[in-house]
Amino acid sequence: MIIEFEISNFGPIREAKKISFEATPDEHLSDYYIAEPIPGLRLLKLLIIYGANASGKSTLLEAIEFLRELSLNPLNDKNDELEFQPFLFDSTSKSQHSSLQIAFLVNKVRYNYHVQFTRLYILSERLQYYPKNRVADFYTRTTDIENKVSKISFGSTLKVNNKELAIIEGNTLWNNTVLGAFNKTNVNIPALNTVIKWFNETLMSSVRPTTNLFNWTSDKVQDDPTFKTDILEILKKADIQIDGIDIKTTQRELDEITLNRLAAWSISEKQKNQLLRDKKITTRDIFFKHTVKEEGTATSYELINSMESRGTLRYYGLSGILNTLINSNKIITIDELETSLHTDLMKHFILVHLANSTFSQLAITTHNLSLLEDKENIRNDAVWFTEKKENGTTDLYSLADFDTSVLRKGASIINSYKTGKLGAKPDLGSIFISKNHD
Repeated sequence: MIIEFEISNFGPIREAKKISFEATPDEHLSDYYIAEPIPGLRLLKLLIIYGANASGKSTLLEAIEFLRELSLNPLNDKNDELEFQPFLFDSTSKSQHSSLQIAFLVNKVRYNYHVQFTRLYILSERLQYYPKNRVADFYTRTTDIENKVSKISFGSTLKVNNKELAIIEGNTLWNNTVLGAFNKTNVNIPALNTVIKWFNETLMSSVRPTTNLFNWTSDKVQDDPTFKTDILEILKKADIQIDGIDIKTTQRELDEITLNRLAAWSISEKQKNQLLRDKKITTRDIFFKHTVKEEGTATSYELINSMESRGTLRYYGLSGILNTLINSNKIITIDELETSLHTDLMKHFILVHLANSTFSQLAITTHNLSLLEDKENIRNDAVWFTEKKENGTTDLYSLADFDTSVLRKGASIINSYKTGKLGAKPDLGSIFISKNHD
């Protein structure tokens, strides 16, 4: 589970800002919202991030995804640049380093990972852990900028011989993290494998409005009968009248012209080689069974996925995410969860996660204010806001940060937000546009 995440000089976030999953002492809805993976550490299973457009909401999720990529998929050439932008609305930040820091749990052991970087190189890197509830260095890394080489020092609690250190150090290009280099190195260090596995399997890739969840969920439905059964139960409880899924695949031989054209469009060398070898393509159609009642008689009909509404297909894709949260301990971030979903269906998705997951965490951004109307289902420490200040920087704060002088006990959260007491609202001008042109 994630404990906290800190970010600075990344996109619109210039000064260091921290978002935390640690729960306040408030016991409201603790049975649903709070997991306690180790004694005394109460972590939230849900964070909801609000804010105006361009206020930095998505940047928070993008930064987590960026750190995941740094750890798993290093650059291949020391002249390649990291794909991010520092703060650009002043004269100094673009020449300064950026920083990401995450505290997380793996097998009930806490890890702190901190990396400083520019677009050209990793300046420094440090991984700490608490093997016996006391902090120890896993490794530290510094970079000689002039010579473009990295220096790594492993802590005394790890068994890394000189040969293994030399291999890892030799593969850690100045624009790669140690984790990323190790992930591509033929060296076996179990303790490092544990951290890599957390970034790869527990911290899942971020979900955006354009992410193709339909194919992701369909792959799992097709391969795993138990997963399919679970998805059908989730869909039935979502009141979209689906009680069956049928996946039909067909293979078609390809003529030479079509084969070469598809091979040229292939997204990977592996896909291209497979096409040229098999000389055929497999297509897949998804059919959903709908049961409707008319005058007391139930009749079933099948619709191919292309005939379903965008909302139905969106929730079908999200049902795979929801089932993953429930049945395995994962961390998933979703940008604009409300995309194509009815307000009640979005709320249902969140509540199903809270009621059924154990140690999974979900962080979402949204513009859907209806969640703030239902105080019976919202904890203040689970709600966060991003606000764009006049100088273009992002401010980040929690609903739990407001004292009773701003948010009285029992006061309406949504009314406080609408009236501007909580900030994080767009500052809109007049609706009238001048038509005078000199």
